Amino acid sequence: MVTLHHTELSKLRAHVFLHGQRAGTYGIFYEYPHPVPGILESEENVPLPKVLESLALHFDA
Repeated sequence: MVTLHHTELSKLRAHVFLHGQRAGTYGIFYEYPHPVPGILESEENVPLPKVLESLALHFDA
């Protein structure tokens, strides 16, 4: 697992992982302040180009 931190928003993190994913895909788990406590944002079995798009979207804050 690799954890990425946003440089300006300390509570925004993304964890990218391979464990439990199909070959050639990744999982992403996002941590950030959410208006509804306890809501988790995650994506699984995502190909690399889509992972990069998702990361760019979430970190372009």
